[in-house]
Amino acid sequence: MDIEPSTLLQESPSNLMPLISSPDKISSIIEGIPADEATKKSLKLLFTKLTVILAGKYVKTDNMPIEIIENLYIGSIGSALSRDNLKNTGIRAILVCANLKEAFPDEFRYKGMNIKDSMDQDVITFFKETNEFIGKHLENKEKVLVHW
Repeated sequence: MDIEPSTLLQESPSNLMPLISSPDKISSIIEGIPADEATKKSLKLLFTKLTVILAGKYVKTDNMPIEIIENLYIGSIGSALSRDNLKNTGIRAILVCANLKEAFPDEFRYKGMNIKDSMDQDVITFFKETNEFIGKHLENKEKVLVHW
């Protein structure tokens, strides 16, 4: 998603969700804004708060992991942050394909991959590591959530 710094604050929050899940892109855009450092710092804080608000929305509205093959699920940030749905589904491991923190590190096994949401991202370079994580858990008959 390409957003010009001059139009950043005019975007609707839902249009910003892909951007919000990419902190590097946010920083890059904010650095391009002709403003003093205090203003840029305030914008970064605003985006952090917006991330939390939107994540809360997705926990309420998009919180169910979807099984794509036996024991392998895919889901949004909402499903990854819904402890009850994760437990009720029986998910034990979570592959996080974004620059996001582990929500429940004491309850699930995580593998974090900083895969950028960009056409320029070479996702093939992540396949070996992601396949090993998923494969290990599927071999043990454990359910795995892949979330972006």
